[in-house]
Amino acid sequence: MKILKTLPLIAGSLLLSCICYSQESRTIRLNVSDTVTLKTTQIIYEITIGNGDDYLGLRYSKDKEEVEALPPIPEITKMLDKEKFKYSISPNDNYTIAQLPVSTEISVVLPNEAELTKLVAVFKNQKGVTGKIKDVKYESMDKYRDNVYASLYAKATKQAGQLAKLSGNTVGKLIAVSNAGSEGNSWYDLYKQMIKEMPYSKWFANTDISRRTEEVQMTFVFELK
Repeated sequence: MKILKTLPLIAGSLLLSCICYSQESRTIRLNVSDTVTLKTTQIIYEITIGNGDDYLGLRYSKDKEEVEALPPIPEITKMLDKEKFKYSISPNDNYTIAQLPVSTEISVVLPNEAELTKLVAVFKNQKGVTGKIKDVKYESMDKYRDNVYASLYAKATKQAGQLAKLSGNTVGKLIAVSNAGSEGNSWYDLYKQMIKEMPYSKWFANTDISRRTEEVQMTFVFELK
């Protein structure tokens, strides 16, 4: 008899649970994306004196005769100073220990692509000198975030309204927002971050250095009425 009395209570609890679950599941989840173009703020160009070989990250000239035939460092720095380029020299011969002659590298810091073109023109015909882009830095995303977030929210709201209308419903309040990548493949996200942090010359030597496009993805969850 006691069992029969408790059955309505159990049934009522189950019904209440189903109603709560149904209400919680009445949502629309959308992934939206937008792109931001970041301008170049700094270019690091590496000038190497000596056509040496790379070995474990160090460049070595092939023989002593080759080193003696190279243009002296003061000659190169004089050309840089004349054009008012900012640079640093490595390695510091006072602290370098090597069995083979080590090629000298000069890192030139440039503010934009125009200065890069100017630098290449200065040394293009200089014998014994090679050069390549070592790294490129871009402006921060921070100053664009407000506009990007507003754009993403507008896109998500519009798409949510369209989907709700098709199902005979309306869109309620925004319940949650998150980065789309935080719910995706963590290994892929790690890979993208690794590529982004790699030296420019390793991966992006043939790409446009004047700008970089960043994609921002976010997930929006709206209440469905």
